[in-house]
Amino acid sequence: MKNKDCPQGFVEDYPKLLGQELEIKYKLSHRQVERWARSLHLKKSPEFWLKRNSSFKKIQKEETEMNLDKTKTEELLEEVSKRGFISTKREILIDRHYKLPRKLKPFKIGVVSDTHLGSTQQQITLLKESYKEFKEEGIKMVFHAGDVVEGDGKLFKGQIYEMFQHGSDAMIEYTIENYPKVDGITTYMIGGSHDYSFFKSGGTDVLQAIAKKRSDIRYLGMFGAYFNIGGIVIYIMHGDGGGAYARSYKMQKIIEQFPPDKKPNILLLGHYHVNDMLPSYRNVVGCQLSCYQTQTHYLRAKGLGPDIGHLILEIFPDTKGLSHVKSNWKTYYNPIEGDF
Repeated sequence: MKNKDCPQGFVEDYPKLLGQELEIKYKLSHRQVERWARSLHLKKSPEFWLKRNSSFKKIQKEETEMNLDKTKTEELLEEVSKRGFISTKREILIDRHYKLPRKLKPFKIGVVSDTHLGSTQQQITLLKESYKEFKEEGIKMVFHAGDVVEGDGKLFKGQIYEMFQHGSDAMIEYTIENYPKVDGITTYMIGGSHDYSFFKSGGTDVLQAIAKKRSDIRYLGMFGAYFNIGGIVIYIMHGDGGGAYARSYKMQKIIEQFPPDKKPNILLLGHYHVNDMLPSYRNVVGCQLSCYQTQTHYLRAKGLGPDIGHLILEIFPDTKGLSHVKSNWKTYYNPIEGDF
């Protein structure tokens, strides 16, 4: 290649333009551009590298970034799939707020927790007895503080051998058919760690599926939900971790950590399988709830024994919200062996 055959202006433009820009301007192939550069001993200027890097970053940014506010869900899922991931549409409800009209007269609510349906230690007969008592007391609202079902069998070693229902479909079907159904009573339930195990392992929200098939069950979400009845705020919560040496300790710490704008009038706390009450701790009525599951091998090994039963709260409103409450705890001291 002779220098005199070089396109006019090529030598001056080479240090400044990108390769593709040179190819277009001088109608050359990529190989021809490289051959001319080697023949003429041309080198790129520092300004070129700055330009090249900024252009590359711009292209890279356009390829990898998406405007999440404007991109449709289907496009996001498609992009995730292109990058080698399996995508599913999942949503988990936590700490949602629900409202009911103000009640001017005292009213009663029933409270249950930790039914663990599908466990060989479940106490479904006593659960049905509780609902009969709720009916006799004229109760129309029952709150369930989580762990409705036993879970996927992987929460602790050997759990699967303490279950008679396995898999989300079996748990859902069994609960739909066997959870107490009483005319005039609506059950408002949240999910606990055992219910959530199906969501973690396979993306299935079993309680949402159950509520769709049972008109008397309302699903409030996982782990916690606020329920406002005419200014009286009830927080239904499922705790975490093991119990403390003192029964009230975990509930005290939970109440202490509520921000002022999140503090409820009444706390209904599930998970610990033992009952306790703080009538007025930092202006919160704290109720730690019993369960409907006898002592499992897991609990026995830890030296823990459950309380089985329910709570009836009679709530007295006033013009400012909550005046006071009366509690009636029911404990069943003789569990039923093999109640499944």
